[in-house]
Parts: sequence; C-alpha cells; structure tokens
Amino acid sequence: MRLTKYGVAHTLYFTIPIVNDTNLAKTADWTPAAGDVQISKDGGALANTTNLPSVIGSSFLWSLTLTATEMTAAQIAVAIEDAAVEDQLVLIETYGNASGQHAADLDVDIADQVLDEIVEGVYSLRESARLWNAVLVGELSGATTSGATTLTFRDISDSKDRITVSVDGAGNRTAFTTLDET
Repeated sequence: MRLTKYGVAHTLYFTIPIVNDTNLAKTADWTPAAGDVQISKDGGALANTTNLPSVIGSSFLWSLTLTATEMTAAQIAVAIEDAAVEDQLVLIETYGNASGQHAADLDVDIADQVLDEIVEGVYSLRESARLWNAVLVGELSGATTSGATTLTFRDISDSKDRITVSVDGAGNRTAFTTLDET
C-alpha cells in the first residue's frame, strides 16, 4: 500500500519480474503497450493509464507517472498485466482532501496542525500560548501604582502590548481592552 497526495501527479517506482524467471524485467524483456497498465479509481472499472511505464536507464527499475486526474480518488489500484511479465497490483491511498482516503494533509507539519487547533472560543493553542506567555513572563506595567486603572502585559520580546486590562481599586480585572494574540 502506498500513500500519496490526492489530486497531485505522482510517479511510482517499481520492479517487475519476468514470467517464469527469477530475473527482473529490463527494456529488452518488456515493452509496455496500451492495455498493459490499467487503473481503477475507488473500485471503478479498469481503464488504461494516461502514461506507460518506462525503464530508468538500463536497469530493472521502472517508473510510471500517474496524472493529477488519475490521483483524484480515495483508493487507486494500478494493475500491470502482460504475457512477458508477472502480473502486479499496486494499491494507493490518498490524503490531503475531503474526498481522499485520509482527509488530513500529511504535507503540513503535524505540530502546526496541533498548534492551530481552536482550544477556546476563537483562540488556537498557538494564540493562547502567546497570551499565556505575556501574563506569565512578559513585562507588566501598572501593577505597582496605587489606584492603577489598567495593567499592561507585553510579549516576551517586549515588542508589543499583548493584553491591556482595566482593574478596579482592589486590583480586580473588570474589562479587557487589548487582546493581541498575533
């Protein structure tokens, strides 16, 4: 089973044994023709692939490029059948699209996916962490002034106000005037 991105052209690399032989096929052993390589998308009828396999150099390594259109299915089966070579079947599952076998885009860093997940209201984990850092370790102004009406928490690098909050005479928070999680 191979895992590839939905709707994006993909090149398969493979070897293929010669019929009744222990050797792998090279150019002299097999010349792929229309009908030798077919594709089934999501269990549909087999159809010829747009491209035919080609051997890489004079080796026994073959490549087959499937088009972006051929890659628009959740599950793809590529069947190779010819009298000169052993029959082969390559199974592919796709990702990165709601119509793929796996909707998650594995090309996106998993850490980014977790950090950008909404954890409360409209705030992602990444944005929440910025606000937490400002309160926990950022510079604070207004806290020591008797009768202060606002407290300001700055980001760790002291480059912007992250949180500005109104406070009453006892220092209780009464309203947020600035929440900058960017």
